Amino acid sequence: MITRGHFIGEIIDNFSELRGHIELRVSLGLTDLPVYAENFIRDVLNIIEGRSLESLNKTRSNNPGLDLGDKVWKVGIQVTATSSSAKVYKTLSKITAAQKLAYKKIIIVILGAKQGSYKLDANKLSGFSFNKQDIWDLSDLARKSMDLDSRKLQDLHELVQSECM
Repeated sequence: MITRGHFIGEIIDNFSELRGHIELRVSLGLTDLPVYAENFIRDVLNIIEGRSLESLNKTRSNNPGLDLGDKVWKVGIQVTATSSSAKVYKTLSKITAAQKLAYKKIIIVILGAKQGSYKLDANKLSGFSFNKQDIWDLSDLARKSMDLDSRKLQDLHELVQSECM
């Protein structure tokens, strides 16, 4: 087998297992995995997107609005297990004035499966860039991983293997 195919297959399988674990646990009211997954998603996106994301929750637990931020690229990210339009609006409404200044682009990463469509009100999106394409789920991250160069793909594979046991 080509190593690339092996790495991609295992990454996809681990993302799929993670999604299933999170969806079931959250349906039972257990929210520990989404909290732990924030730093995992940070590390995944730093490899896939070449970001310098940092946890915004390290100085304040459950920081309002955003969980991750990259001040160099001016990208803020909310990691959530909830895929509803209501959650999207709740996240966007909690973004602080300071976050709007620091992060011009907002992305929401859903740990389960995102909805088929989202209806967004442009009036609620002032001060930062956000549209429907900025709602990602684990399928999107798996898709993005398929085009990585060999070194980054191997780094991602090692990360996913070490974190998803």
